[in-house]
Amino acid sequence: MTLFQDLKSDFRRHGSSLRNLAFWAVATYRFGVWANTLPDPFRWLGGKIYGALSLWVEIATGISLNREARIGKGLHLVHAGNIKVHPSAIIGDRVGIMQDVTIGTGGDREGTPVIGNDVFIGAGAKVLGAVSVGDRARIAANSLVITNVPPDTTAIGVPAKILHYTGRRSQGPAVPGPSRPTRPARAAATGSGLSPRDGATLVGIAAVGPAVPPAVRRDPEPAFDAHRGRTLVDGSPPPVGPVSVRGRS
Repeated sequence: MTLFQDLKSDFRRHGSSLRNLAFWAVATYRFGVWANTLPDPFRWLGGKIYGALSLWVEIATGISLNREARIGKGLHLVHAGNIKVHPSAIIGDRVGIMQDVTIGTGGDREGTPVIGNDVFIGAGAKVLGAVSVGDRARIAANSLVITNVPPDTTAIGVPAKILHYTGRRSQGPAVPGPSRPTRPARAAATGSGLSPRDGATLVGIAAVGPAVPPAVRRDPEPAFDAHRGRTLVDGSPPPVGPVSVRGRS
């Protein structure tokens, strides 16, 4: 990528705002790396401009990104403020860094950190010494990392302990749960004249155990009309009025 393409992507990543001081810190680093590749005397002139810009950025934001550090593409300084990166540090692609982070040496600990790709470093974290942070690792806020961090893990605490958790959804096998009635079964139950709630209850009972046969409906006993000499199938009372009997004297 050219310098212009790098600055364009960094500008979009930092909110497309010139008021974002984190963008100016990253832009100054990109310019310093680019100026270091120019032939003399342009290299000398570019170095002077870079020196003035880096001094202004460090005074205004507290961010120190030396152009000697090897930083990949996609660097995102989430919050501008007091970020220190050692000139010998190595940072991979698409790394996110919060405020008050130090990546460098620590007292008698020789060497500098190597940060992998897609790593996130929380606010106030310190990564010191010759440690390696694996790809897609997470460093919790205010943690002190002085040992290697494997990929796809989280480092938390002082000194940091390794947890095999990154906040991503597990890819393991699904845990079986209680069975639920399917949509066709629910529709069949609710389409039989039952309410949706009663239909869902019957479907749930059928899923748990064998269905209970409904009660057998029996017709009422036929009633005999003594006045008319015939059977009333529906059991209704005989009509009121005079009764004529045929064939009798």
